[in-house]
Amino acid sequence: MNYTVLERTFIPRSIPWRRPHSECPPVEHRQGSALSPRQKSVHILHLMQTLSKYCERPSDKRNFLSSIMHLPTSGMICIFGKPPPLCTLWKALMSSVEVHKDILSLLKKPNPVILDIGCNDGTDTLAFLDLCPQCKLYCFEPDPRAIARFKRKLGKSLDKVELFEVAISDRNGTIDFHPSNADGDAKNWDLSGSIRRPKNHLIEYDWVRFEHPFSVKTRRLDDWSREVQLGEVDLIWMDVQGAEADVIAGGMRTMRYSRFIYTEYSDRELYEGQPTLQAILGLLPSFEVTVNYPRTAEGDVLLRNRQM
Repeated sequence: MNYTVLERTFIPRSIPWRRPHSECPPVEHRQGSALSPRQKSVHILHLMQTLSKYCERPSDKRNFLSSIMHLPTSGMICIFGKPPPLCTLWKALMSSVEVHKDILSLLKKPNPVILDIGCNDGTDTLAFLDLCPQCKLYCFEPDPRAIARFKRKLGKSLDKVELFEVAISDRNGTIDFHPSNADGDAKNWDLSGSIRRPKNHLIEYDWVRFEHPFSVKTRRLDDWSREVQLGEVDLIWMDVQGAEADVIAGGMRTMRYSRFIYTEYSDRELYEGQPTLQAILGLLPSFEVTVNYPRTAEGDVLLRNRQM
C-alpha cells in the first residue's frame, strides 16, 4: 500500500519554533514504500513527538499537535493504512493536546500535588510542569532505560520534581520487571514494560517483544506516602501497563485521600491479571468516572473521588 508520511511543508510555519525552521529535524517522505502498519505508526508517532519539542510555548505545542489530530479521517487512514494500533499514539495526541490542561483546570489549585506513577521518559511530567510550574510532582519509574531518558529530557527541570527509581506495587522489596523492546524504527521501545507478564499484548502488538525479566525495587504506595508524610493528593496519573490492581492494593489509604485518578485500562488482558475498567471501578468504590477516553476495548479514564 502506498502512503505518504507528513512532509516538512506540513509543519506550521506560523508557530515560533525553538530553532529556525530550516534546522527542524528532517521528516522522512517515503511515497510508495511498503512498510508495515507498525512502522507507519512509529514514523508518525516519532514525527509528532520530535517536532512538538521545537514549539516554544505549551500553547504552540497543543496547536501543532491539534492540527495533526484534526486531519480528515480519510487522511489518517491513508497515512496509517488502518487505524493506529498503538495506544501510545492516541495518548501522544490527546494527552499532549488537551487532557493535562483540562485535568489541571479541575484541580483548581496553583500548586497541586501530583503522583506520576510509571512516568517513563517524563513526557507527562514536563506537560504538567509547563502548564503548572508550581505543582509538586512525585515521579516513579523502575526501567533504567526510561529513567535515563527522564533525566535527559527534564534537564534543568529535574530539580523541580522528585524521582523515585522504583515500581509501585502491592509489596515492598523487589519484583520482576518485564522490559519491552522492538526492532527497526521502534528499537529500544520501553513504553510497554511491566511488572505483569505480557499476555494478549504479544498478539495485539506482535511487533513488541519482551526480554528476559530482571529484578527491580518496589514499594507499596501507602508505605511510601507514610514515609514522606504525604497528605492530600490532588491527582494520581497512572500508566502502569496492566499493574493497576497491584498499585491500588498497595495504596488504598493514599487513594482514599486522592481527589482524582487518571489511568489507562484494557478489557483485553494485555498483561496477565490486568483488570478491566469495571474491575478497576470495583476496587475503587468511592470513585466515579468523570471522563472516559475509549479506544475500542481499551482507553484512558479520569476518576473522581466522591468523598472529597
